[in-house]
Amino acid sequence: MKKCNCCGTIKELSEFHKRKDTKDGYRNECKDCRNSKAKNSYHKNPEKKVEYRKRNSEKIAKRMFEYYNLNKDKLLTQQKRYRASQQGKAISQKVEAQRYLQVKSTRDGSITSETLESLYIAQNGKCYICKCDLTQLKRRNQHLDHIVPLSKGGEHILSNVAWSCSSCNFKKSNNL
Repeated sequence: MKKCNCCGTIKELSEFHKRKDTKDGYRNECKDCRNSKAKNSYHKNPEKKVEYRKRNSEKIAKRMFEYYNLNKDKLLTQQKRYRASQQGKAISQKVEAQRYLQVKSTRDGSITSETLESLYIAQNGKCYICKCDLTQLKRRNQHLDHIVPLSKGGEHILSNVAWSCSSCNFKKSNNL
């Protein structure tokens, strides 16, 4: 048993974080007090949050990747459930409407089925990123990719599109 210096309550040792440089090997503040202090500090200093993310971007990405791989089924189930909910459907419809408006407002009429076919032939039926053979893929795995993404100011014109495989298009996402 130990008394927390912050809240003054007596708690089990399991309620304290370990710390090697103290006499008893535990922090003087209980986990609850320590966590609430950290949370308050985190929300009061948003610039520290940004700095931390910049300094540790690789570490954060690695941790997220590991978490995703360990919890893939759980995360996919959550996504599926969310997309089926009213809120998820509403957001999907909003995103689709925004994309439709982006395409509509930036097109110049140069993209037709004939020009897309000629672009496919000009690329020799290969993905413009990884050069894999698109003719070996199902139609749903052949994507028309915007080289400069619509979200980054790209236009829906023939000079800004190219055929790619679905995996390259998804990896590229909205990056340049």
